[in-house]
Amino acid sequence: MSDKIEKNQDDTEGFDFIREKIKEKPINRKKVLIGFGLNLIFAIVFGLVACTTFLLAKPYINKLINKTENPTISIPQDKMDDEITEETPDQTEQEKSVPEQVIITNTQQLQTVDYENLQSEIYDIGAEANRSVVTVTGLRKETDLFDAAYQNEFKTTGVIIAVNQHEILIVTDKSIVENIDSIIVTFSNDKCVNAEIKKYDTTLGITVLRVPMEKISEEVKEGIKAATLGNSYVVRQGTTVMAVGNFCGTTHAIAQGNVTASSGKVSVVDANLTVLSTNIPGDSKSSGVLINMKGEVIGLILKNYSALNSGNTTAAVSISDLKAYIECLSNGQDVPRLGISALTVSEEAEHQYQVTKGVYVSDVALDSPSMIAGVQRGDVIIKFNGEKILNMNHYKEALFKCPLEGQAKITVMRYGPEGSTQIECNAIVKALK
Repeated sequence: MSDKIEKNQDDTEGFDFIREKIKEKPINRKKVLIGFGLNLIFAIVFGLVACTTFLLAKPYINKLINKTENPTISIPQDKMDDEITEETPDQTEQEKSVPEQVIITNTQQLQTVDYENLQSEIYDIGAEANRSVVTVTGLRKETDLFDAAYQNEFKTTGVIIAVNQHEILIVTDKSIVENIDSIIVTFSNDKCVNAEIKKYDTTLGITVLRVPMEKISEEVKEGIKAATLGNSYVVRQGTTVMAVGNFCGTTHAIAQGNVTASSGKVSVVDANLTVLSTNIPGDSKSSGVLINMKGEVIGLILKNYSALNSGNTTAAVSISDLKAYIECLSNGQDVPRLGISALTVSEEAEHQYQVTKGVYVSDVALDSPSMIAGVQRGDVIIKFNGEKILNMNHYKEALFKCPLEGQAKITVMRYGPEGSTQIECNAIVKALK
């Protein structure tokens, strides 16, 4: 047995075992750095491409989002009497050919109760319009001489101009809501909600507020409605109107009266606003809306124009003159401006001073687009981007057709000792702050 073991040991002594050891490959630092550099370059290129794509696509994405979330507000514009197309001869002949109808009327003596019923119906119109009127309160935190904190309140009236599935839009006085900490809107049913500024115009002094619909309860929704904006260009002396708003310290007050004058004008940058004067009592603190007997808003009573309320009576700014501005602000857009103060050349001035029919420039704002373009005081604007300009309404319509940063080709007549000269001025439409 031992002989076999020794024999096996002798046999194994003739073999050498090979042990293989795997050695790790040394790191090539050059290749690692090259790979890292390539990956870094690819990452930068990818980031630049992604960033560029996002920037290019963002405006279109925003348009789609805004189109879905915030419907565009459109307010039909009114035409002045001298812009309404006259009837054709054919229509006149047809009207003449229609025989006149004989109407037999019976005279009826009105009683006191009839007058009371009529007054009640008139005030029902005002009560319905009150659903579109709100009280706007601006709150500002202040401190007194002893560093004690208190909250100051500023109140005015606003009018609801649009209600959609996303927001309620309200037009109000800008002076009340500037430099304040919060805004509270109180509806006609005494329900309150916080509001925020959507857009404002410093020149006109009006602001559009928005109230997100998610803040509005069903109870509040039932008590409000958007106002119907009427045509104030057809308002004449003697027209029966009502003032709805804040008068003599009373909110949601209703007062009836008549228009005493409708030809007054107040000049602001790039616009002339018609003033509707009434015999309705009021003061410098009055605010609200002027409505006709259809319940349509025909004027805004703004504290910014309190000087118009002469003799303790109420005056309002024509709503037809403000519609284009309200539409612009309601859509969150800046108002296009050129920076001139002007007025329509009257027929009397046209004949007396031999001035061309158009818009007379009474002043040019410093560093405004018009001044940079070369428009001067005393010029008469006769064309705007090829369109004939006969009055301030034509000028405003042509201006609102221009996009911001768009070019406005203004043709003016300039008068001097040697006569008149036609000059072309090229201006860039801006949003004046």
